[in-house]
Amino acid sequence: MIVQHVLLASGIGLLMGMFIHVRVNGKLKKPRNTKKFFYPGCLEDMFWGAVAGALLVIVSDPADWWRSIFLGIIGGYSGEQIVRQFEYHKILNREVPDAQPTPKEAS
Repeated sequence: MIVQHVLLASGIGLLMGMFIHVRVNGKLKKPRNTKKFFYPGCLEDMFWGAVAGALLVIVSDPADWWRSIFLGIIGGYSGEQIVRQFEYHKILNREVPDAQPTPKEAS
C-alpha cells in the first residue's frame, strides 16, 4: 500500500516541479547538451519535486490518498526550494579572481 502512495506523491511532485519551473522561468526550458556542460532545464525541477514528494510520504506514512496528494504538492514546492539552494550555493562558492589594480589606480 505504501508503494502506491509513494508513486502517487512522486508523480504529483514531478508535475508540480514542472509547473513551478514554468512559473519561475516563464517557459518550459528543454534540457540541452553542449560540449562542456549538460543543462538539465526542467528535468532538474521535476526530479527534485518527485524525490521530495516520495520522501515526505515515506517519512509521514499517510493513512489515505488525500494526504498523499497533499504531500506530493508540498513535495513539488520543496523540490523547487532544493534547486534554489543549490543555485545559491553555486553563486556563493564561485571563485572570484583577485582584482588587479589598473594602471590608473597604481599611479
